Amino acid sequence: MISPMKEDEMKKFFVYGMVILSFLAFFSFTGDVFAEEAAFKNYVLMFQPLEYNTRLGDAVDYFLKEVLKPEDNLLLLTPLKPYNFSQKTRQTTPLEKLLQVTKDVLKRDISMAGATYEDIIRQMEVVVRTLTEPDTSQPKHLTAQYSHLKESLFNLRKMNEKFFIDLAGVYKQAKGETHIIILYEKRMRPIPNRQIMERLRADAEVRYEVNEVFETESTKEVMNVETVIQALKDAGAKLDFVYMKTKVRQSRDMELKEFSGDIYNVFSKIAKATGGTVMIASRAAAALKKLITGKK
Repeated sequence: MISPMKEDEMKKFFVYGMVILSFLAFFSFTGDVFAEEAAFKNYVLMFQPLEYNTRLGDAVDYFLKEVLKPEDNLLLLTPLKPYNFSQKTRQTTPLEKLLQVTKDVLKRDISMAGATYEDIIRQMEVVVRTLTEPDTSQPKHLTAQYSHLKESLFNLRKMNEKFFIDLAGVYKQAKGETHIIILYEKRMRPIPNRQIMERLRADAEVRYEVNEVFETESTKEVMNVETVIQALKDAGAKLDFVYMKTKVRQSRDMELKEFSGDIYNVFSKIAKATGGTVMIASRAAAALKKLITGKK
């Protein structure tokens, strides 16, 4: 079956920094990542959604049934860890069984990784709803609490350039073309609605904090873009970036603000610099088909 890089129990707060260790350990001790004969193409398929749905399952069906050829190699990256789809595994495992196991792994890993993110979002919603109460006497404390949650959210989704540099280093030694495809779901965070924001801005004690915390995004770099671009170019790897639309939860007492524009900007630059494509889509399978075939 598909081979997980590490068998340790996954924790809720698992982040990509830890994945690097298991990823490199796998390549150090396992010899079947690349077939002995030259591979036609090496695919790295990275799923970064917040929740699993049937549309992701459709993308798995399309890729394994229609795209992946017997001579190709595939590395699947979930939000928790990498999995190697060796040619031997694909030759000895019935396709339907492989599809089901792949979907089960995606569903499990996405659910585990998304749990922490969703917990922070729920805490943000509590803070925002408390701020909507007319008799709220602690706007400064609540704003500070939201600021802390916002920082935690930023750290949770921060990308590590070392991972991509190490990834490029591995594929630099491989024969065949290397295609990295990232499916990243747009992130949103709750903020007070316009009426509440106006009321908070009227309070001189929190006026500055309100604008800074709720309206302004972090200026921190999520990764060193130029370093990653050079590493991928050296490896001859092309990166395609699919920015998936997210399901918006409507609410009267709050609005939703995009919280992943920096991620979009970073991977857009990397994709364009490596000859890849940037795409905004709502259906993962259709996006993959357009990337692979160039047709809608």
